[in-house]
Amino acid sequence: MFDNPDVHAVLKQLSEFGCRIALDDFSTGYSSLSYLNRFPVDIVKVDQSFTRSLTTGTADIRRKSRMLIKGIRTISHQMGCTVVAEGIETKEQWELLRKLGLDFGQGYLFSRPMPIENMLLMLEMESEAKATNLA
Repeated sequence: MFDNPDVHAVLKQLSEFGCRIALDDFSTGYSSLSYLNRFPVDIVKVDQSFTRSLTTGTADIRRKSRMLIKGIRTISHQMGCTVVAEGIETKEQWELLRKLGLDFGQGYLFSRPMPIENMLLMLEMESEAKATNLA
């Protein structure tokens, strides 16, 4: 991706069209800090391995995971990016991530993957329920 001028051009055009660019699985594999510097990234998605290690493993691993997530959040926010945690499966993980200042979360705690039609129906039902509660 680094040496391909077409990638830069396409991402820049998408950004200019109003698309938001997300950097998936941040801090694992090829998804590194240099991408924040090279590409028009709007959203940083913290890899689920960091979410998982918040509540599993030794106390030292849990502590280091909190520090890494906090660091990712700080850098991302300073670069103007929204931060999303992936792989949230428990309320405990979500509470810890919110305390660490992440903007959004995704994972089985909220919903299993589903077809778009089912998601739209679910959102419509939630909207109707909120409207009913406000009345």
